[in-house]
Amino acid sequence: MAGNSDPRVVKFANVNGRQMNDLMVTAYASAVAFITQYEADQMGTLAPFDGTLIVDGATVNGIDAAGGDGRPLMRDQDLEQIYNQAIQLRNWVERGTLDTSGPLNNANRTQMYSINVNGRSIF
Repeated sequence: MAGNSDPRVVKFANVNGRQMNDLMVTAYASAVAFITQYEADQMGTLAPFDGTLIVDGATVNGIDAAGGDGRPLMRDQDLEQIYNQAIQLRNWVERGTLDTSGPLNNANRTQMYSINVNGRSIF
């Protein structure tokens, strides 16, 4: 099979395609690591799905952002939403669906990893 050496394709593949793929692998690998750590640390129990503020420097007094570091406030429910979205990302990559109803086929994962260079978990 002849290779595609069109300079526009080569440039786009190297400048955009490979970087986008690495970002997708990084997002997937990080989601899997995040889920594992969230569950191992029992975050669902420690930070139940409610409006309690997480006092992480964005808030000084645990009530509002007065005197905080400028980041948006994060609540327990926000942390669980991140967990749920990480599960959806993992499921899409591994099953081609956002929930666990589809069979595990890893087609998206296989495609992403087949050309991966720098994608990795950030955790």
